[in-house]
Amino acid sequence: MTSINFIGNVEGRDLFNEKADVVVCDGFTGNVILKEAIFL
Repeated sequence: MTSINFIGNVEGRDLFNEKADVVVCDGFTGNVILKEAIFL
């Protein structure tokens, strides 16, 4: 069994620096992040 390492709240700068494997957000925010990630 794999243990879960809960981090808590993360900042926008932490989304792409591998601080967390999964980030949960609302639909609008997630859509904006996915669309902007294409241009990175």
